[in-house]
Amino acid sequence: MTCFRQILPPAFSLWIFAFFYLVALLLELFISSLIPHSSEMPLDGARLFLCEIAAAGFGVYRALGNHPIVRLGYRAWLRATPWQLSKPLPSGPVRWVWQDGIVIGMLVLMAFGSPEGGIGYIPIAFVLSYVVSLCVATSATGIYWPCYASAFVLGLGCMFHEYPIAQVVALGSACLVVFVGLRQSLAGFPWQGQFDEGQHRWARLMGIMAETRQRYAQKRAVGFPFCAINPRGSDWGMPYRHGLSLAFTASWILLAGLVVASPGPEKSEFCKTVLVEFPILVAFFRVVIYCSFHWPPINFPGRIITLRWILPRYDRVFLTPIAAIIGGYAVSFCAWEGLWGDQIAAPIAVFFSLAIALNGGPSLSDWALTGQHRFVPAVSSLTDCQKV
Repeated sequence: MTCFRQILPPAFSLWIFAFFYLVALLLELFISSLIPHSSEMPLDGARLFLCEIAAAGFGVYRALGNHPIVRLGYRAWLRATPWQLSKPLPSGPVRWVWQDGIVIGMLVLMAFGSPEGGIGYIPIAFVLSYVVSLCVATSATGIYWPCYASAFVLGLGCMFHEYPIAQVVALGSACLVVFVGLRQSLAGFPWQGQFDEGQHRWARLMGIMAETRQRYAQKRAVGFPFCAINPRGSDWGMPYRHGLSLAFTASWILLAGLVVASPGPEKSEFCKTVLVEFPILVAFFRVVIYCSFHWPPINFPGRIITLRWILPRYDRVFLTPIAAIIGGYAVSFCAWEGLWGDQIAAPIAVFFSLAIALNGGPSLSDWALTGQHRFVPAVSSLTDCQKV
C-alpha cells in the first residue's frame, strides 16, 4: 500500500508552506481583531492563494517526482532491475492514489473561510498542473499525442465554461488521456532507443543522458570551425504531423481563451494585435533560428558591389518566412474587409502562420549542409577555437 512518504514533496517544501500559511493566518486574525465588522479584509484570500499555489506545486511533484524520465540515477537503477509494467514503480506511483485526495482535502480545509467560490480552484490547480507536467514528461519519452489530445479536451471545456458539468467532464477526460499516455510511455521503458543520438531531439535540450553530454563534449573538444562542420547526427527538422498539430493546438488554445474572455474593447484590440504582429513574429523567429550561426557568404554591401543581389542557395531560407507572413496577412485582410470577425480570424491567422513556418522547407539539417553559408562560432564555444 502506498504511504504518504512516497507521494509527499520533500520536507523542506512542506515546512516552507507551513511557515507562510501560519504567517498569513496570524495576520488575518490580527487584522480581523482590529477591524471586526469590516466586510473586506486587506489580506482576504491570502490563505486561499497559498493553498492554490501549494496544490499546483503538489500536482507538478506528483507528475515528475517519481517519474523515471526526470531522475537519472533512478532510471539507470530501474533499467537494471526486472521491473515490468504490471508491477508498481519502486520509488512511488506516478498515477493518482487515494492519498492524493486526502492531501487536496486538507488544503481545502486549510483554505476554509476564504472568499466564496475560491476553494474550488484548489483541486482545479492540482489537476491542471499534474496534466501539463505529465504531458511534458510523456513527450520526453517520445509519446506526443497526449499533449495534443489533452490541449484539445481542455480547450473544449473552456468553450463551455458556463456549464460546470462540462468543465468537470473536460478535466476528467484530460486526466484519462494522460493516464493512457503514461501507461503507453512506461510500456516502452527504458526508452533506450529514444535517447540514442540522432533519434531523440530532447536528449540534447534537456541533457538527460550523461553519455549524450559526454559525446557532445568530445565533439566540442576539436574546437571551431571543426565542431561546426562535423556530422550533426540529429535532424532538427519537424515532421509534418507535429507541425500541423502544434499549429492547430496553438490556434485552438487562442480560440478557447477568446471565448472565455469577457467581451470588450480590450478583447478586440488583442485580436487586432495578433492579426498584425503574430505573422511577423513567427517569421522573425524562424529566420533567427536558421541564420544565427549560418551567415550569408557575403554581406549586404558586398552584394551591391558585386551585383549578386540574390544568392539562390542561401536566400531560399527566407521563402518560408515570407510565405508565413503572406498566409497570416491573407487571413488578416479578410478580417479587415469584414468577411470574418476578429475573434475567428485571429486563431485562423495563427494556424496558417505556424503551419507554414513549422512545415516549410528547408529543414535545419538540410540547411546546415546545403545552405552555401559561412559558419560563425557560438559565444559559448569561442574558447574552443583552434588555430588553422
